[in-house]
Amino acid sequence: MSTVIGIDASRAISPQRTGTENYSLHLIRALSELDHDYRLRLYYPGGGDPDALPAAHDRLEHRPVSGSRLWTHTSLARELRRDPVDLLFVPAHVIPLYHPPSVVTVHDLGYRHRPADHPARQRLMLGVATRWNVRAARRIIVPSRFTANDLVVHHPEAEPRVDVVRHGVDQTFRPATQTAIDDTLGRHSVAAPYALSVGTIQPRKDYTTLVEAVARYNQRQPDDPLNLVIAGRRGWLVERVLDEIEPFRAAARLTILTDVEDTELPALYSGALAYVQPSRFEGFGMPVLEAMACGAPVVFADATALPEVAGEAGLAFPTGNAAELADRLQVLIGDPNLRLQLSRRGIERAKRLTWHRSASATLAVLERAMAQP
Repeated sequence: MSTVIGIDASRAISPQRTGTENYSLHLIRALSELDHDYRLRLYYPGGGDPDALPAAHDRLEHRPVSGSRLWTHTSLARELRRDPVDLLFVPAHVIPLYHPPSVVTVHDLGYRHRPADHPARQRLMLGVATRWNVRAARRIIVPSRFTANDLVVHHPEAEPRVDVVRHGVDQTFRPATQTAIDDTLGRHSVAAPYALSVGTIQPRKDYTTLVEAVARYNQRQPDDPLNLVIAGRRGWLVERVLDEIEPFRAAARLTILTDVEDTELPALYSGALAYVQPSRFEGFGMPVLEAMACGAPVVFADATALPEVAGEAGLAFPTGNAAELADRLQVLIGDPNLRLQLSRRGIERAKRLTWHRSASATLAVLERAMAQP
């Protein structure tokens, strides 16, 4: 009888996916394509978009589980008790209170470092979930060495169980044709030249520093201004962010796009004169990897996991420093050879970080967990 690995796919079917949901979906897809002898069983509640998941086949089973309120700790737990699996993998949520041997992904501990950037209820839930995950998991996957070190600082007991498995980038992220770029910009009324940032609009992304920096750049270059595009859905404390950026909005020639489809992102990245990731905290920073895969020159805040992701394929600036970011933009935009060099480095770096590689490394962690007594 085949070994059964259960996977919590509840976040992967979310109709509005952001970083952790996309991680869950792409990793599940890549795991389903690996050559192995296990049977994967995908659990998810009603609703959402199960069509986004890979189709069932001999080694992949869909197991929808009815229920909504506290679905993980009630409905999923009951199903796992009724029909046990050999191992449970939770890529983007919390291990059920009743659970078989389990592996979990902890994406970051940002709520500890920047508590004011999270609503109180969200901060409480993240803290409780992380403590439980660390206690309950046989092994803990993290997306970066930074997050591994951070987790061990706050939860020393986790150290022997932590495995770093970096995210991948989907093959759809590659340099787009000029026609695709023009069509996408036209649909969203975006004019070139523009700098781009992608991510949920919430305080820790530090869009305030970005908008102020582009406003400063435009004041220096009144005859050749830069447009700024932020593409992301509204997140928690969004009104605070909008209030903070308002004084610089006009000078930065800012456009906020909250309705960009995933299929449009490669063209949006490809057309950007610069991609900027200004975040004050990231456990990984998937948009940086996507931008590099599309050939966009990257500028990133020099904190947390971002230097680990971008490496030498981007320009770093001191986190939260709008004047320094404006300087980096001026250097980058004024030097076409530098932009080309960073673009080439980014494409090559992104080629080494695939979802197939992530899935293979994840499967090795799952096997290690199953082999533990």
